[in-house]
This record gives sequence, C-alpha cells and structure tokens, in this order.
Amino acid sequence: MFCVVYSNAQSKVDWSKQAEKAVELVAKLPEVIKADKQCRYLSKGKRHLVSFVTEDPTQDNNFFQVNVAEDNGSAYHTWFIFQVEPLSYKIYYYDIKTGDNIPLKKWRKNYKAYI
Repeated sequence: MFCVVYSNAQSKVDWSKQAEKAVELVAKLPEVIKADKQCRYLSKGKRHLVSFVTEDPTQDNNFFQVNVAEDNGSAYHTWFIFQVEPLSYKIYYYDIKTGDNIPLKKWRKNYKAYI
C-alpha cells in the first residue's frame, strides 16, 4: 500500500484537495503498482514506494510534480516523476534528461521496452 504525502507550506493557494487526488491517481498507475510490487519483492518486504507532491502549480509550471520514490528508511530514492495538470488531472511522465513532459501513452511505449 502506498503512503500519500502532501504539504503546501510554500503555496499561497490551497491545492490540498487537488494534490491529494493527483497523488492518488499516480499511485494507481499500473506501472507504479508493478514497480511497488517489484520493490517489495526485491527487498523481501522491507521497502516500498511512496507517492508525494514535490511542487505545486505555479505561473511558470501549471502542474503538480508527483514523485514516486522508494522509502529505504533513511532517504527516498526516486523511481518516477510525473506531472499532473490540476484541472483535467491529465498525467505526464517527466523526463529528467530532457525536461519534457511526455504523454503517458507515448511514455508507455518506451517504458515497456525496459520492463
């Protein structure tokens, strides 16, 4: 089971309800569920994945950034980063190498090559 974490300490807008939904939608993605199962299996149940918002929407970036990370007890190791549009809840994979938001359909074609 995933832990859902959200904090809007720096935001002037109360995004808490939208952020919670964004995190829940990301946690329900089949790729995230499969990765969590893999993480639990490889760690013999000692580790799991958590999803949490790391950035609220701003004028420059109209997305929630939702990280999916492994909680190893002392730190978080990021497995995925997603961007979620707060009104439509459309989800994109965030490519850290290019800085691009990739539509899930396109990302899934490439992601399946690695699993």
